[in-house]
Amino acid sequence: MKRITTIFIILCMLIMMSGCSKQSTADIYKMMEDESLKKVNSESSGQSEAEVSSGNLERLITEQDYEECNAAYTPELIDYGQTDKVTMGSRNETLSFTVKDTLLTDNFDDLKQLTSQYAYDNVRRFLLDVDIDKDSIDEQGNILDSKRGVERKALFIKLSVKNENNYEYLFLPYGLYLYSIKTENSVMSYRRVLGKNDGGAHCVDVPDAFTLKGATRVTLQPGEEKEIVLIYFIEDKWVKQYSYYYDKDKGTDVFKNIVYGDDVSYDSIYLSTQFTSVSNNKNKDRSEFEKIKSLLELDIRQE
Repeated sequence: MKRITTIFIILCMLIMMSGCSKQSTADIYKMMEDESLKKVNSESSGQSEAEVSSGNLERLITEQDYEECNAAYTPELIDYGQTDKVTMGSRNETLSFTVKDTLLTDNFDDLKQLTSQYAYDNVRRFLLDVDIDKDSIDEQGNILDSKRGVERKALFIKLSVKNENNYEYLFLPYGLYLYSIKTENSVMSYRRVLGKNDGGAHCVDVPDAFTLKGATRVTLQPGEEKEIVLIYFIEDKWVKQYSYYYDKDKGTDVFKNIVYGDDVSYDSIYLSTQFTSVSNNKNKDRSEFEKIKSLLELDIRQE
């Protein structure tokens, strides 16, 4: 806890030094989220952070199956192709979303069906040469397995985003997660579809810049509407359980003993509209899913 507090103070100082620009503030929140995630992962295993980072201690992970949503906080399901205006945060930040097209494929070259050759070339170059892990595609456009060895597919979502605010807005789509939804007897159950960036968008076809920071940033002027393609790399099978350890000699996680569930069904996949993090006393007891206002239906084409 002391470490988190110290980091928070340092980050606050960085915000003040940077002049509180939209981009610098976004960086700070992302750093805080990453630090928080490390703490959660450490605590869930019953090991201290120092023990986890020391390496070679194996952890057994059981993944969450479908979970029921509290009926009082069920997100609204928006039909495919319908426009949804979403307002969030203390500043009443408002964006409108419309899903235009979706494509699931095991060949990255199919991105050219949804965007220009110029944008495709830039995204491909980013994934092969700039991206830190360089583990999304190979030179032939094949989709590579996830770090834990699970087969993946690429999901491309053409999304219209409109800035309904009277000021410039920095849209960060890496927080738009994918969910598989089931509804039985009026009770909604959900499960997050996992992939890179914990299942969020890895990059877009027309970002502010094809850099590590810029690839998931889209600046929108007041009233401006843009069509962008969100690019996901998602695991094609559900995983029930696996174990892993950090190999300090190789400097990487080693995954083993993976227990698979069913193939992911793409008949009922939805896109979250949670475009900014909202946390206050009114919703602190809700799960992250129960804070989502609405979900956009995806009518997924498969190649």
